[in-house]
This record gives sequence, structure tokens and C-alpha cells, in this order.
Amino acid sequence: MRLSLTLISSLASMVMLSACSDDKPVKQVEQVRPVKLFNIESASYDDGRLFPAKIKAQGQADMAFRLGGELVKLPVLQGQEVTKGELVAQLDDRDAKNLLLLREADYELAQADFARKQQLLEQKLISQALYDDAKAKLKVARASLATAKDQLSYTKLLAPFDGVVAKRLVDNYQTVQPTQIILSLQRNDSLDVIIQVPEALVLQTDKKEVTEQLAASVRFAIDDNKFYPVSFKEFSTQVNANTQSYEATFSLAQPKDIEVLPGMSAELKLIHKEEQGLGIAIIPMAAVSMDDASGLSRVWLYDDKTQLVSSRVVELGQLRSDGIEVISGLSRNDVIVAAGVIHLKEGMKVKPLVWQRGL
Repeated sequence: MRLSLTLISSLASMVMLSACSDDKPVKQVEQVRPVKLFNIESASYDDGRLFPAKIKAQGQADMAFRLGGELVKLPVLQGQEVTKGELVAQLDDRDAKNLLLLREADYELAQADFARKQQLLEQKLISQALYDDAKAKLKVARASLATAKDQLSYTKLLAPFDGVVAKRLVDNYQTVQPTQIILSLQRNDSLDVIIQVPEALVLQTDKKEVTEQLAASVRFAIDDNKFYPVSFKEFSTQVNANTQSYEATFSLAQPKDIEVLPGMSAELKLIHKEEQGLGIAIIPMAAVSMDDASGLSRVWLYDDKTQLVSSRVVELGQLRSDGIEVISGLSRNDVIVAAGVIHLKEGMKVKPLVWQRGL
């Protein structure tokens, strides 16, 4: 009897085990990858990209005499403003005046001789050859007179434009040589602001974008908070072999509240006009992924409503100690994935990584 009870118990256990083995497989729960997020609104921003700049005169003339001689007038001083046509230096002109008187006499004599020969030719009292000789001598005398007038004018240096005497290289009453620089004159109404543009930025920007899409301004050490507008002027296509950069020049009208002089140091700011007020975001370097096929830089945007991620192409700037610049492609209300972007796919579902205190 006991054997029968034991057998029945064993059979019941086997039936129960068999029933358990016939249960349906458990459905696997979708794994959602946790990711670290970065809010663009909390990013470090630059209100534009800053470049070290140098100020240069937009127009400069190194003035020198065509003749040699003794200086008798040098009425200007360094830093003095002059107007167009104003006398800035003069040589002793006595020899030039005497030569002019001689050439005037030669011309008057040649003119009178030609007039007589012309009348005689009309009366057929001289040959055509004598008339032609008098005509040629008159032309020579006229040319010599013009040269003498030029020589006299060369004894004076007149300002070719309104400007400032930047430097005076000689003193009055010195004897100077032809083409020896006497002084340098610079325009004071407008100035050039010159920056060096990195090669990487040149590849990302064309001339049309600089003139139409970028707003430029410059500031000086006297007031870091005040910027003065500048306009794009020209761009050099020859690279600097030492710095691998290109020279870009902007025009600055002379400010009314401060005097800007050539040689001053400054900072030039460039910012996209459509992104004024947004500036350049500094994001973690790990948030950027490179597309090997296209060479484009991308970040992954997180949608807090759907918890899905999507990629977006961005334009990168310079690498900094606290991250990398994003010049365009992001807005202040964007949230991006800050790390582990190589594991992401378009439309992938993720969840924010929450740091919990404790073990």
C-alpha cells in the first residue's frame, strides 16, 4: 500500500514538471540605452568668433623728391594733420627758376624765328628745308620749357590727400638725394583691420558668405565692451607659409569718440547675422561624430517627448580646452547626446542617464 502511494506521488510530480516545460517562452523586454545628455542652453557661448587684428592705414604715401638738393622748408611735424595740396616740404629752387628763365627765352626766340620763316616760305623766299628746321627747333624749345616747368614743380612736395604725417625722416636744411623718403603720410578718415584666417575656416567659408552672412566688428584695449562696425574689403589667396593662414582685410571708418592709429592692436569679431544673439556654442568633444563617407560632423539630438535620437550636421570651429566650437547647426533649445555617440542609430530610443547617490 505504501509502495502504491509513493508511485502515485512520483507520477504526479512528473506530470507537474511536464506541464511547466510546456509553458510559452517569456517575451523579452526592449532594452533602452541610457545616455548622458547635454543641454545647449547651458553651453558656454561666445558672442562670435574673435581674431587678433592689426590696424593699418588704408592709404599711405612715402613722399620723396625727384630731385636732389637742400631742404629749405619742412613745415610739418609728426602727427600733424594736413589737407590735400598743402605744402609739406620744399627744396632750394633757385637753380630750377634760372633754368626755367633760360628755357622761356629759348622758346620765345624759336617762336619768333619760326614766325619769320613761315612768312618767308609763303613769299617763296626760303626753301622748305629751312622752314622745317625752324619748326623742329620750336618743338624742341617747347619741350625744354615744359621740362623746366616740371623741374621747378619737383622742388615742392604737396600732400596727395587729407591725412596725418605718420613719420618725418629728415630735418630741415639737410641735403637730400633723389627718391630719398622725406616723410610718410597716412589717411586718417579710414583704416584697414587685418586678421589671419586659419586654413580650416577658409575651407568652410566663401567670400559671398563673408560679405552677406557674417557681421564684423572690432574692439580696442581702451574699451573691451565697445565694438565698432567694419566692412569686408579683400581677402588674400596666398597662404602664409609659417602660420598656414590667409590674410583678410576689413575697412573701419575713423571713430569719432576715439582716435585709432595705424599699428594699434585690436580684436575683430565675426558672427553669423542670422545667429546674432546665439553666438558660438562650446560643446563636449565626445558629442561629435564624424561621417567617414561624407566627412561631415554630426551631433545627436534628443527628443524628450519621444525619447528618440536623430543626427544633425553641424559646422565646427576651433578646439578649446573646455570643448569644441559649433559655429552653426544648433539652437539654444536643443538637447544633444554628450557621450557614446558611436553606439547610436537614427531613430533609436534612449533614456537620460540619471546619476544616483549611494553604492
